Amino acid sequence: MRAIDDDRADCLIENGQITDEDGRLSPAWIRIRRGIIDEIAKAPLASIADEQVIDARGHVICPGMVNAHAHSPLSATKGTTDQMDHPTFMWTNQKDTVGWIADEARAVTTLAAADMLRHGITAIIDHVPEQNAALETVAPIVETWRGSGMRAAIALRIFDGRYDDIGDGGYATDQNPLRALPTDDLLDICQEAIKRWHQPNEGLQIFIGPSNSERCSDRLLAEGHQLAADQSTGFHAHLLETKVQRERCQSLHGMTPVGRLERLGALSARCSFAHCVWTDAADLELFAARQAVIVHNPHSNAKLGVGLMPLAAMLNAGCEVALGTDGASTNDGLNLHEAMALSLLLQRSDGTLPRHHWPTADDALRMATKGGAAAMLLRDRIGVIAKGAFADLVFYDLKALDLCPLNDLAQQLTFAERGRSICRVMVGGVTLFDNGRFRTLDIEGALDTVTALRHRKAKTP
Repeated sequence: MRAIDDDRADCLIENGQITDEDGRLSPAWIRIRRGIIDEIAKAPLASIADEQVIDARGHVICPGMVNAHAHSPLSATKGTTDQMDHPTFMWTNQKDTVGWIADEARAVTTLAAADMLRHGITAIIDHVPEQNAALETVAPIVETWRGSGMRAAIALRIFDGRYDDIGDGGYATDQNPLRALPTDDLLDICQEAIKRWHQPNEGLQIFIGPSNSERCSDRLLAEGHQLAADQSTGFHAHLLETKVQRERCQSLHGMTPVGRLERLGALSARCSFAHCVWTDAADLELFAARQAVIVHNPHSNAKLGVGLMPLAAMLNAGCEVALGTDGASTNDGLNLHEAMALSLLLQRSDGTLPRHHWPTADDALRMATKGGAAAMLLRDRIGVIAKGAFADLVFYDLKALDLCPLNDLAQQLTFAERGRSICRVMVGGVTLFDNGRFRTLDIEGALDTVTALRHRKAKTP
């Protein structure tokens, strides 16, 4: 579905409030031209011909949040992984997501988009599919993100080695859904996908997305990163999610996975890495020096019990950190407000981190906005409200229970808000979500398709 006709990328937002550099609320009139913020004023701006006017009286306007690591196929798998360890969860994902037809992939991606929009998320790095990337399986996902109106970077999941860190799952070799593919074939798939779909000016990017460095050869990592550099795109992967991944790399390569990436020339500012739970001080020094982005997934790490990511140490080392929800099977929702809160609470929970080292609500907001923008290679274009930035904006009702009375916006957006106060979400000046209504997504059709999918999967041996 396309955005409705009266949603235009040229508009004037009047009577709203935004935060200044000191975090204080101030009046705001925002003019949007061709999807870009053209003017911001503290006093009324006169409307011009053919310009839509949006009255934001009683609302605070914030930058759209960025979900810097998710797996849209897992939106059909909420409520499936409680008390599972990491290997069991990984193989359960294969049973639940392999063999989908195009309509099923579209429907599940639609539900992921809806879940994020209602929670104020306007951009995503979607690491797909759950198996090795193929053009025919990625195509319906691309089509759905493009139609949603959201900003998306689709990280093509590739691997040319074995998933030795999770065992064989009981699959015979010829039945294994996680079969490695030849390196040349994978690089060809990535090149063709970029040729077909990479349109960053239209809100859609194709990233190179190794599943995990330990499941990829030196050549795939090095040449995949070089391909990303040649095509001015991103390189996104899981990294150091579990202790065994670190131990295997040290055993096989004599160094940590971060050191290996550095040796291969595959650690740079175009890189973003999900999890990074089992990093040490030397790893963090390299991340900061190379400006690679770490993507914290607190719900997934906690639910699977893989360990506590050293967020405070990362911020103290000068690392850029973004936030992700991971897939809905290890989160059961795609809500960055919850991730902001949990990312801070986990650091404080065991009482060992001194209070003056605790990450703050301001840190959490930065991770959900500017950190995600860096991961999507859109620094200063998203995650901010500024002249020249994309008009990706979220309107919060200041009379909603979570924000009223308003004592501290950052703290309440982090610890109180869960999306219940959100009235409008726009991307590029186009309203995609308005008072509970999705304007670009066929939710009813997607729900019917996904329900049928789950019934079909339940009957599959």
